[in-house]
Amino acid sequence: MHFTLIIAALVAGALASTEKSPFETNLQKEVSALNLDPVALPDLEFTVDGTTERKVKLTQGKAEGLSEVVRPTGRCVESGSDALCYLSFAGVTITYKAVATQPEESFDVEVITAHSLLELLLGKASDGKTELKDIHLRALHQYVKKPLEFSNNRKDGALFDSILKKKIVQLLKESPAGTKFQEALKKAFAQEPFPTKEESASFEFAVLDGHQ
Repeated sequence: MHFTLIIAALVAGALASTEKSPFETNLQKEVSALNLDPVALPDLEFTVDGTTERKVKLTQGKAEGLSEVVRPTGRCVESGSDALCYLSFAGVTITYKAVATQPEESFDVEVITAHSLLELLLGKASDGKTELKDIHLRALHQYVKKPLEFSNNRKDGALFDSILKKKIVQLLKESPAGTKFQEALKKAFAQEPFPTKEESASFEFAVLDGHQ
């Protein structure tokens, strides 16, 4: 009897963890409508100035997973009449074809976001829905899955990984793909009731100390 109850609880928990919020469902639709999964990324070029100066050019870039991995996280808090809320996305995969010099070689690049955090300033629209006023990338943790080894020199390999990650952060902030993703967020939030401590369709809400 106890074993059956435990199994039932585990199954219920698994189903709850995979159930999408209304915001996630709407964002998935908007991302698909804007053809953002997968989405093409601009070429990148940089120099790894290690034991040997190697120029690297990345082409045929794309990002996959934006329609599946973005979800509300943490709790919204008051910011005057607005709200600060957070989204996480872990599992976005970025791939490129790469060519490096000295020695000249071709290889695949694959970078995966392990954990990322977006901070959102949300306002209440006249229709009671949510307006996305501002957005900041507060964290972006990545790991380089490919190439397994950029150089026989460990320091050169670490330098390549570091430069590559910085380039991707800059790309996500400034590229047309990043701009279109913000557009998808705005459209998804426009369908979402403004989050409050009394009612929220997708976001948990907390009140800062000293606010009633």
